[in-house]
Amino acid sequence: MITVLAGCVNRELKVITNPENADVYLNGEQIGKSPASVNFNWYGTYDVKIAKKGFKTLEQTAEIKRPLHDYFPLDIFAGIFNSGKTYTYRWHFDLEKASEPSREALIERADNFAEKSGAAPKDSPDGSKQ
Repeated sequence: MITVLAGCVNRELKVITNPENADVYLNGEQIGKSPASVNFNWYGTYDVKIAKKGFKTLEQTAEIKRPLHDYFPLDIFAGIFNSGKTYTYRWHFDLEKASEPSREALIERADNFAEKSGAAPKDSPDGSKQ
C-alpha cells in the first residue's frame, strides 16, 4: 500500500501602492504599510482601503479569483504535487494626490464650523471674515 501525504499550499496577497508606505486595510483590518503582504485561506471579494497623508483615500472592492487548479478534483493533485508552495497574488493601486483646498474653501469651512459651534467669525484687518 502506498500512502500519500498531501501538504498545504500557501496563498499570499501582496498589495503594492504607488507611492509606497501607505496604510493598507483589508475588510477593515490594517495589514501594514505598502508593500504589504498577508496570507489568506479564501478566494473572493475583499474591501480594500488605502490611506496616505497628502493623497486621496482609496476605498474599493477587489477580488482574488480561484484558479483552475484549486477546483475539485484538481485541488487534490495540486495539494500533493505543490506541497509547501506559495502562490502569490498581487494587487497594484496608484494613489491620486489630494488637491489643496482654496483659501475661500478653507474660510467657508471655518465659518461653517464657527456657526455650528456658536462662535461668530472674526473680521480680519482687510474687512473680510476669517
